[in-house]
This record gives sequence, structure tokens and C-alpha cells, in this order.
Amino acid sequence: MKKIKEFKMSLMQKDDITQEKNEKINKSRFIIKCTACLNILEFLQSNNKYKEYYENNYDDFIFESVSIVYDNLLIHKNKETKIDSIGLWITFEDGQIIDNSISILLLDDIKTYGDKDVIPIIEFFKMTVD
Repeated sequence: MKKIKEFKMSLMQKDDITQEKNEKINKSRFIIKCTACLNILEFLQSNNKYKEYYENNYDDFIFESVSIVYDNLLIHKNKETKIDSIGLWITFEDGQIIDNSISILLLDDIKTYGDKDVIPIIEFFKMTVD
């Protein structure tokens, strides 16, 4: 996997008002409700004990970080807050940025109907990176 500088993940609500307009450009618009960001290098500088794990188990480090960030974001999801999607922005060390979004219902379906050892948010992350 290409080296990642940072990733951001957001709980979002699909903006239905502009949906018809956005279908023309094949892109959806969202209202961001809550965001978390992990800058890998800053994290490693302030948490030196993870540096060896990062260097020896890069993919595992990234996937575990994604899972932790996602789980912590979901703490902010409640009935009053209309959240239906997850947004992901990944910045690589070479400056390239990619983004993607997915419905939370689809992630729930992956968990329900997928293999027991599949972690939906990690699979979404892998699909985005690939």
C-alpha cells in the first residue's frame, strides 16, 4: 500500500435538496456532521511507542487506525442527528488525495451478510485505496 500521510473520516447526511442537480455530474453532495482526522506522522511523533509497529506492520497499523476512528465517530451518531453516510479523504505522502463515500446502511449490510471476519469500514477503506 502506498504510504498515507493522513486520512479524514466524516459522518454525513446526504443533501437531498441538490440531488437532482448532482445526478448530472454523477456526484452527491453531503452535509458533514462530524469529522475525525488522523495525521500519521504527527501521531507517531507524539506516540513513539507505536513507531516500531508502524514500521513492521504498516497495513495492520493503518487498518486498525481506520477501525478505531470509525468506532469513535459512531459514538456521535444518535436518533436526533440525521446521519446516513460516511465520507473518507485520504492524503498520500506524495500529495495525492482521494475521496469516497458510502451509505452506513450498506456498511451494515456488509456486516450482516458478509463473512464473519470482514470489518466493513476496513473493506471500504481498501476499496477506496485500491
